[in-house]
Amino acid sequence: MNPSRPNRPAAPSPLPSLPSLLPLLSLLALLSGCDLFTPKHELTLSVQGPGRVESEPAGIGCGPTCKAQFKAGTKVTLTAKPDAGFALKAWGGACSGGSPSCRVTMDGKRSVTAAFVDSTKPIVAVTAPGEGAVLAEKSLSVSGTASDNVGVSRVEFRLNGGARQAASGTTSFSFTVELREGANQLEVFALDPAGNEGSAARNLTLQPRKFTLRVARSGEGAVRSEPGGIDCGPDCEEELAEGTRVSLTPTPASGHAFAGWEGACGGLGACVVTMDAAKTLTANFSKGKVSLTVSKQGTGTGTLSSDPAGIQCGAECVALFELGAKVSLKAQPAAGSTFAGWGGACSGAGPCTLTLDGAKAVTAAFHSDQPRHALSVSVKGDGRVVSEPAGIDCGQDCSEVYDASASVRLTPAPAQGAGFIGWGGGQ
Repeated sequence: MNPSRPNRPAAPSPLPSLPSLLPLLSLLALLSGCDLFTPKHELTLSVQGPGRVESEPAGIGCGPTCKAQFKAGTKVTLTAKPDAGFALKAWGGACSGGSPSCRVTMDGKRSVTAAFVDSTKPIVAVTAPGEGAVLAEKSLSVSGTASDNVGVSRVEFRLNGGARQAASGTTSFSFTVELREGANQLEVFALDPAGNEGSAARNLTLQPRKFTLRVARSGEGAVRSEPGGIDCGPDCEEELAEGTRVSLTPTPASGHAFAGWEGACGGLGACVVTMDAAKTLTANFSKGKVSLTVSKQGTGTGTLSSDPAGIQCGAECVALFELGAKVSLKAQPAAGSTFAGWGGACSGAGPCTLTLDGAKAVTAAFHSDQPRHALSVSVKGDGRVVSEPAGIDCGQDCSEVYDASASVRLTPAPAQGAGFIGWGGGQ
């Protein structure tokens, strides 16, 4: 050792090269669970609607949005977890279709969407009528309730397979239908905003109330009805549906005359009854008498009278006289009208004198000297319209000619179970 030379520090050892460190770094990464050399890619998930998505291997577990890194080449399985009452509608992005799960291979950056929608059908409850109800009224009011986990957007109904119609209300609804006689099927549908549909049905039977029409006879003759059922003679009683209009016609036997109605009808004129209750009537026939019937025609007005008395038409246009009686008829036109002549058992415009060797019918024509206009009525739905002064009875007679200055009052008469809504026209 040279005491005169100063001591020098030892030179540092050279740093190991990177290649020589690789084994050590790989061992440390393996021990720590880290992979420093395999690239990773990002998976982004977006959730639409009530639900979440989970992944295998773990990393994704969200709605509405989350991200996770996965090693390149990893096959990631995503599983949809909808909330109660909802379902997966569809995958989007790197997944497609509507199956509960999808697989994504992470060979690059990936984005996936999952859309959830409401899958719960609304619940419909028809409060009235009950299932299997047997009803007497044609018009039926229906009510009920509907509920849904999200909300009810509309309620519809259908009767006997017809077109669907909108009900009034949603969570509490009502509507009216017109039943047909016999079996009916009523369906009610509730829909939510997603288009889910719930339904309820009712099987109903319309069995209208029926009332008995009874006909009795005094004397010799027959009575028949239109619509048919009464042929009295042998069949003098009939069960008829409520609201039925029945026209009864008397036919006297030879040598007899119809002497008038008693009970549900009166007088010698036509008998028409509406079956809103049980009805009983008697047709009277008289031997040795004959009937003379007088009617008026034309655009004018006037009165008819007889000698001997009996016809005053006006009001009474049928009368009974002794068989073989000689009867004279007189026509008196009203102001603004002219008598135009006789028809039937009399003819011409002169005096009308009849020998009643049997039942006779005579018409008298009056012509108006004033302008006249036709009034026509049409009916929609179940009901009829009658006029004052008489002339319109629609249903059956829906047109009449009136003087230009006449004031005509029209009265609606709805059928049983129907209601009057309003007028239209007027021109």
